[in-house]
Amino acid sequence: MYSFNGSTFLACSVLALPCLAVSPSKIQAGYGQLPLTFEENRGQTDSHVKFLAHGDGCGLFLTPEEAVLTFAAKGDVLRMRFAGASRNPKMEGVLPAPGKTNYLIGNDPAKWRHSVANYQQIRYRDVYPGIDLVYYGKLRQLEYDLIVAPGADAHSIRLSFPGIKALRIDTNGDLVLNLPGGEVRQFKPKGYQEIDGRKVPVEANFVALAKKEIGFQLAPYDRSKPVIIDPVYSYSTLIGGGGIESVLTMAVDGSGNAYVAGSSTSTDYPGTSGASQTAKTGTTSGFVAKLNPSGSALVYFTYLGGTKVSSVSSLAIDSGGNVYVTGRTNAPDFPVTPGAAQFAFRGVTDKYDAFAAKLNPTGSALVYSTYLGGSNDDFGYAITSDRLGNAYVTGITFSADFQKTDSAVQPTYGGSGDVFVTKVNPTGTALIYSTFVGGSAEDAAFGIAEDGAGSVIVTGYTESVNYPTTAGASQRTYGGASDAFVMKLNAAGSALEYSTYVGGNKSDEGDWVVLDRAGNAYITGVTSSRNFATSTGAYQKSFRLPGGTDSDAFILKLNSAGATIYSTLLGGSSNDGGYSIAVDAIGNAFVTGYTDSHDFPPVRPRQLYFGGRDAFLTKLDASGSTLLDSTF
Repeated sequence: MYSFNGSTFLACSVLALPCLAVSPSKIQAGYGQLPLTFEENRGQTDSHVKFLAHGDGCGLFLTPEEAVLTFAAKGDVLRMRFAGASRNPKMEGVLPAPGKTNYLIGNDPAKWRHSVANYQQIRYRDVYPGIDLVYYGKLRQLEYDLIVAPGADAHSIRLSFPGIKALRIDTNGDLVLNLPGGEVRQFKPKGYQEIDGRKVPVEANFVALAKKEIGFQLAPYDRSKPVIIDPVYSYSTLIGGGGIESVLTMAVDGSGNAYVAGSSTSTDYPGTSGASQTAKTGTTSGFVAKLNPSGSALVYFTYLGGTKVSSVSSLAIDSGGNVYVTGRTNAPDFPVTPGAAQFAFRGVTDKYDAFAAKLNPTGSALVYSTYLGGSNDDFGYAITSDRLGNAYVTGITFSADFQKTDSAVQPTYGGSGDVFVTKVNPTGTALIYSTFVGGSAEDAAFGIAEDGAGSVIVTGYTESVNYPTTAGASQRTYGGASDAFVMKLNAAGSALEYSTYVGGNKSDEGDWVVLDRAGNAYITGVTSSRNFATSTGAYQKSFRLPGGTDSDAFILKLNSAGATIYSTLLGGSSNDGGYSIAVDAIGNAFVTGYTDSHDFPPVRPRQLYFGGRDAFLTKLDASGSTLLDSTF
């Protein structure tokens, strides 16, 4: 989170989530790390599992007999059992976590799981006589404590790891477990007692036992008081290249709660008794997560998907806390609601439909969910809503039979991929309008905003020399390679109020659009065109290296009729691009994106030095002529 001249804005890039975190645990620049939590199993996995946690291509499953770590990246499974222990210890969640998890998976509501409880710790009572076992998370690491009561025998503890290739205790005292895909390490245990409010260290070590089992050796300690043995897992060597839980979009509501969404690759519990089988990789689901204003706790985490691939690419929030999402799915059992505008999946094998869904304020139920698509690929890239609860979705369709309404401004498919713009009613039961917009080549939209009167402004890119433009547009001819575009569609979806190319002789793309109170549109994106049109008085009128092949971000401001107020480049001597934009009450624009330029323009930078490919956040004044703030 950055504070620029008294205004606070949030910057975000595509983020990979850490292993064994149920929720997004890192939001760039100040949202910190969410603690590891454990879900109660209420039917979302094998019934033998009592509690679970999962995240970046791996999963943790806790059963009465063992802890099972599965790694999708390498297909490995690590089982840790307590040899000779109680076969049915009491397992309980300790310290309830504030967040709830929801599983809206498949099209059978009876199998959905709502408001699943999460805990900070899981405790096994009397796993050995007088010895409890507690699993918990600390930062990004999984830890477990063995709590040895007064008079209990710590020598009775024996760890076994069925199915591993080998184990050893290294010179640091760490336990190293060899799996086919790499090593998993348990760091040398820490031992301590709490005496008179102080932690008194007790030397603790792993010791090798027969049959590839491990025990613990403790230095002399006060046997009238409990002693705690605390090993820590480290498993980074197994994670690289695995399934990734990715944040693709985010937003912040008026109370400061952050919402993130994207896709989650799950792993399944390996439920057979054998220990050496590989982990089964599960489906990819979309997800929506809500975090509290400090980023320190999860409010909810909701999975949305079916038996195949689903992903959320954009979200919007209304004043009541409902969340609107769009994306793509090739799951024929995606969770659609009764009476949905499109109840059935229309794509053929390996093709995707777009979707639009609305979650209630707790994330625990669908207000509605509907497919949007035809027989070819369709992708929802952006969504917004209005004060009446209508949703507006845009993206790209390759389906000539994509739904369109009678009043559509363009009822026929242009060919090779068209923009679609679809308005969904507040209950998701009907399309108020749905239209193609495009020419004979590929056209796609990445940003959409509604003006308060039902008209929408859309931006993206086009490769069509005959993309529809309007009389009086600032650019009516195609520049070359690909051009950005900006169009304004009326409230009925029946006419273009304005439509213009934006670009030069190379590649140009609009990525985000936002409106101010006067209805002016602010667009950011990326251009490689040396002849990109900038305005008189623009902050940056040309590329730093006129003959290079790099790209710059651009910021464009149009009035409500589509006339240019300003147009400026933003960048250094290498590649730069704008991904998102916001505007304050007096028309200052806040732009974020990426830069490969060590000389990207800084103003009072919070980060003094370029670190490689960096994010940037820049504040531009209302005239587009002056940078008020800028930082890597």
